[in-house]
Amino acid sequence: MSQLLGFGRSGPEYGTFASNYQSRFYGGDTPSGGWFACCQRRGMSDERRGCCCFSVLLFIIGAVFIAFGVLFCYYPDTVRSIEPAIYYNNAFIQLGFFQIDNLLIAAGFFMCMASICSFSTICTGFFHFITFIIILVSIIIMSITINDFNNEAITDKIEENMRSELKTFDNKTVENIWSFIQQDLHCCGITNSSDWQENSHYASGTVPDSCCKNVTNLCGETARPADLFQNGCLQLFGQQVFSHFWMVVMLLSGFCIINGLVVCSCCFQTC
Repeated sequence: MSQLLGFGRSGPEYGTFASNYQSRFYGGDTPSGGWFACCQRRGMSDERRGCCCFSVLLFIIGAVFIAFGVLFCYYPDTVRSIEPAIYYNNAFIQLGFFQIDNLLIAAGFFMCMASICSFSTICTGFFHFITFIIILVSIIIMSITINDFNNEAITDKIEENMRSELKTFDNKTVENIWSFIQQDLHCCGITNSSDWQENSHYASGTVPDSCCKNVTNLCGETARPADLFQNGCLQLFGQQVFSHFWMVVMLLSGFCIINGLVVCSCCFQTC
């Protein structure tokens, strides 16, 4: 970072930000102990290239964290268009990764701050520490999810969440998770279409329009059994969840590596 600002081996390089800043505010007398003197010392030391690499890398990772956090937290429709399985996994099972979208934003922000404030040992050390704690919390959340991951427990949780969503569903909400999953997996209800009788809107034996093989307005009220999807969604959805289990394991491994990088960056820039 010092090199990017124009702090060279022999001091501020002509025509750079560092040179212009020094001539405007300090002249030939640079006060010791300030951020400018710290950057100048780092630029003249042999460590400047390593510090620069760590700072830039940390900033890039932080920006990626913020981007993914914002995407999952505030733009779920975009996520659904990219990978549908992520959308309903999030709605019905809450895998560890999807419980930490806000933590991703926070960790990314502090990573960027640690990079920007690398001129100050105290500031960059503080931001590195906060980043380390946030990522550690994320790792713990994901580890608990993986530890609890087994066929029976996950299936029970999925069925419980499905039943809860099913009872509150109304055919007017186009973006409801049930409308999406039934059309995406070509299924109807939890085990079959009769599950919809648990919903007061469909107690008479009708089903949502999304159960129809060819969706039209209010087709669920007049459709014959042959016009509806025959399979229940629970089994098909469970297969989707288990197929994405290793994605969570890979993400956990990546978080551990990144946290190790944060520790190395902190030691390199503050020691």
